[in-house]
Amino acid sequence: GNISRESVDKDAPLVSVLDSLSIAEFKGKLEHAYGVQKMSDEYLFRESTTLVKLVEVVKQGHAPDDTDGEGGSSTHQHPTSGGGGCAQKLGCPPGVYCVIS
Repeated sequence: GNISRESVDKDAPLVSVLDSLSIAEFKGKLEHAYGVQKMSDEYLFRESTTLVKLVEVVKQGHAPDDTDGEGGSSTHQHPTSGGGGCAQKLGCPPGVYCVIS
């Protein structure tokens, strides 16, 4: 079912909101539909990974603090210009935030 935006705690750990299957599906959507570079599974299961943090990950196109594997900042080069991620794919100019509703 649908969940109202008001009922979602944006600062709650993702693992307290979604089950493991939903997190895996969400990870795939972030990586494929929104152009986020591959993230480690462990990253999304951290207590520190919240919806607020994931908004920043989508804006940047990568998870800069993911050091647990696939998306580790020590093993991948991240885009440094053009914003990357979803905003770039949508054609948003630098410095402008695109909102998808």
